[in-house]
Amino acid sequence: MSYQYSSRPLEWKEFKKLMREMNRSIADKHNIYRKKYAQIQTLMAIGAYLGPLAMELLSIKWNQVRGVGAYFFVNESYRQPLVIDKELKSIIDKNYNIVNPLSDQAYIISENAAGLSGKPLAPIKFNNMLDNVFKQFGIDIPSPSSITLRRTFARKVWQDDGGSEGITQELAMELRLYAGSVKRYIQT
Repeated sequence: MSYQYSSRPLEWKEFKKLMREMNRSIADKHNIYRKKYAQIQTLMAIGAYLGPLAMELLSIKWNQVRGVGAYFFVNESYRQPLVIDKELKSIIDKNYNIVNPLSDQAYIISENAAGLSGKPLAPIKFNNMLDNVFKQFGIDIPSPSSITLRRTFARKVWQDDGGSEGITQELAMELRLYAGSVKRYIQT
């Protein structure tokens, strides 16, 4: 089985519920993991709303998504810029204020706590963080990864458009998949 099919996408309502539950943990000022949750939630939201690959997702800096109208893909330069909608903007702004990074040039989450190490977080570490978050909030997903979030993005786009042949072709081009594999990619 291909790695891209080893985990399932989240249903959008399941994802939104997870975001709300994480908000409660982040709002708890006594939670020692508050900043880490804010960073993880930000990347999870970007992953589900924009669907970048791991390399792209983990190398995003605050200034690339905060105070801008659209995200311009750097590593996936073949992709069209995507609008940062008000829900995603709200998550980014709220969590930026909680994390309070040393600079807008800092990675949202990195190998060092300040985010200025010049080295984004390794995908395996992010996958482990996702696994821990999902387990803590009672979501059963085998082998969660940034692909889980990318598949969530694809599933939402496909469902919002009614699953038409046109959107299937667009997703295939956007995500570099074969058109015939798009439906399998978004299945739970």
